[in-house]
Amino acid sequence: MFFLTAITGFNVFAGVETPSPPATDAHGVATTNSVDPAPPDPNAPIDQNLEILLLGGLILGGVFIYKDKIKKKLQF
Repeated sequence: MFFLTAITGFNVFAGVETPSPPATDAHGVATTNSVDPAPPDPNAPIDQNLEILLLGGLILGGVFIYKDKIKKKLQF
């Protein structure tokens, strides 16, 4: 509880100003003058070891489903 109070207090007294709202056109739609962002890097961390993550998720899901079925079978 102290940690949450301290973090909230630090955020209040940090003095960071909130950003201004985005510019809008005549219809109230937000407009941006920025160009399209660069394409993502193909070697980004989300692409690394994706097969291992999928395999781990399938195995973990199978374990939980198996345990659930075993519990239901053993109930009288």
